[in-house]
Amino acid sequence: MRRIVAWWKNLDDPVKGLILIGLVALIGIIIRWRPIIEGIKKGFGFYSGYAD
Repeated sequence: MRRIVAWWKNLDDPVKGLILIGLVALIGIIIRWRPIIEGIKKGFGFYSGYAD
């Protein structure tokens, strides 16, 4: 744990921000997984000619 804390403290502020944004985005994707997959399938269906 100390190594992670030391690594985090040595990062520049913009890098810390990007890591935090990435984690928030990843958590959001995990929480909304089903609607995201449905949207992707709908999009591929639209371009394949199978639009709803």
